[in-house]
Amino acid sequence: MNAFGLIKNLVKIMKKIISIILFLALIGYIFQIQRLRMDEKDHNSKAVYNYNVVDPTKRIFPLDGYDQNIDSWIPPNAKNYHIPILMDKSQNLYFSYLKSRYFGITENDESPWNPTFITKELGIVGENKIKNDVEKSIEKFTNNNSHVYGENFRKRTNSWKQWLRENASIDIDKQFNSHNRAIMITESSVRILPTETPAFDDFKKAGEGYPFDMLQISSVKPGTPVYIFGESKDKAWKLIISPSVTGWVKNNDLAKTDEKFISQWRAYAEQALGAFTKEPVSVNDLQGHFRFIAKIGTLLPIKSDETKGNLVVIPIRNEEGYAKIAYSVVTEDAFSLMPIKTTPKNFAKLIKSMHGKPYGWGNLYLNNDCSAEIRNLMLPFGVFFPRSSTNQAKVGRQIDLSHYDSAGRLAYLVRNGKPFTTIIYIKGHVMLYTGNAKVNGKVTPMTYQNVWGIKPEKEESRSIIGGSVFLPLLSIYPEDPSLESFASKELFKLIYLD
Repeated sequence: MNAFGLIKNLVKIMKKIISIILFLALIGYIFQIQRLRMDEKDHNSKAVYNYNVVDPTKRIFPLDGYDQNIDSWIPPNAKNYHIPILMDKSQNLYFSYLKSRYFGITENDESPWNPTFITKELGIVGENKIKNDVEKSIEKFTNNNSHVYGENFRKRTNSWKQWLRENASIDIDKQFNSHNRAIMITESSVRILPTETPAFDDFKKAGEGYPFDMLQISSVKPGTPVYIFGESKDKAWKLIISPSVTGWVKNNDLAKTDEKFISQWRAYAEQALGAFTKEPVSVNDLQGHFRFIAKIGTLLPIKSDETKGNLVVIPIRNEEGYAKIAYSVVTEDAFSLMPIKTTPKNFAKLIKSMHGKPYGWGNLYLNNDCSAEIRNLMLPFGVFFPRSSTNQAKVGRQIDLSHYDSAGRLAYLVRNGKPFTTIIYIKGHVMLYTGNAKVNGKVTPMTYQNVWGIKPEKEESRSIIGGSVFLPLLSIYPEDPSLESFASKELFKLIYLD
């Protein structure tokens, strides 16, 4: 081979080498770009993750992937949108029981205005039940060894305990007194002991500390009949029983009632009882004076008026502290005659007004927790629910699926759930089944619930939702697979309203 041929071959070899080098450089460049993109994605993911962390025991559960448009889950164009779910006969039975719990005075009626019921609660023979309950609460929160914390993260002092013990230590009669019947004139928080100051467990524990004030039980709505067991030493609080709860309320939030008022109020309620279907509603009397804010779950009688139409009957307090009847005009879209029909349309209307509100442990700040959400949602339909989730699980027909695995529970619910009349109960929590939906291509039960959060199996933290939301029941939540599904809890029951 001559010199020219050799040079020509070398040039070819060099070109191939250069091509290989350029190809490898290109591959390296592409790999580097991809790595940078992955690093950026990882960085952004960590940034979002860190942004959602409140403290070592709390992080915010991302709801971006869960549609909160009510019409998506209760579609107005559905064939059954205007069809009642409960039969009239069944609904009227529920409604009769509700009225007996509020206004009944016959022997078996568990109403605060019923002498027979109150006498049983007081304990006609042997121990005074109500007094014993008060003394147990005093001992639990004010003994020298109790570890409860205040709003400043410090342990409650012995002087605070002594003050509270003295304020709550009262005498309670064992006999019914007709002068102790009363009615709420505004919504009021119900407390275990007579104080607005909170008592928290250790703030460092997951699911404890703020907002879980252990002295907060519930709230009672305006127009709710109550019976007064006693008064705190500072006279600022009354110990009452309502149709759903026993505890302390502020003295100024209620008015005593006489026989004339009770007879008139019961007559109005028997003739026509109504419920608020929107919230919040500012209620004024006919003179334009503000009286209270009404929310869904507030029940009041209706009076027909030839000139003004239907008037809402409201209780107000006179200078002597006794109740008298007044009237208010409320628009039809905010207040309806009970019981309203159990149509998906009516459920959607109520939920649209309640949805997205913050979670309120024991009605803290007059917001709902899980059982208050269910109770207040069902009241306009004439269905009485107790206050606690444990007692709510006893309202209807029970199907216990605790022996099923999570997949079996979800499959059963998809096949046998009845939208809006099936309550899902797990220990300490309730939610409403609203129907089935496709989530990630799979048919899944959809729920409406007011929930604080979801906990991982190890329970060292909470992923906080903190309000009323639509949430599918999934075996695993992709946002955080370590979270324990509601469908995986030890206890899992379905409660049917038939």
